[in-house]
Amino acid sequence: MTMHLVRGMSSLNTTSKQKQKGLTQRDRQAQIEHDAWLRSQGLHPTQLKAKLPHDAKGRRLGVGNMPNYKSDIVTLKIVLPRGGSMTRASI
Repeated sequence: MTMHLVRGMSSLNTTSKQKQKGLTQRDRQAQIEHDAWLRSQGLHPTQLKAKLPHDAKGRRLGVGNMPNYKSDIVTLKIVLPRGGSMTRASI
């Protein structure tokens, strides 16, 4: 084997392909306690989903109305000549 293959071949025994272990008992207990705390605060994902507005198909609706960005200002639509100066003849 030549030296230019060493770096690529050494990455074949990575640990990401091995089976990952599940959560430990301590991690499971911490997750249960955290879910209980979220529910007591009213912030659990199931509680949040129920609070937000949805349509009949279950799709999420917006919380507020879209603002109106329409402007009432009247602007002149004049294209200036190539020189950049505007005279009475160019209007």
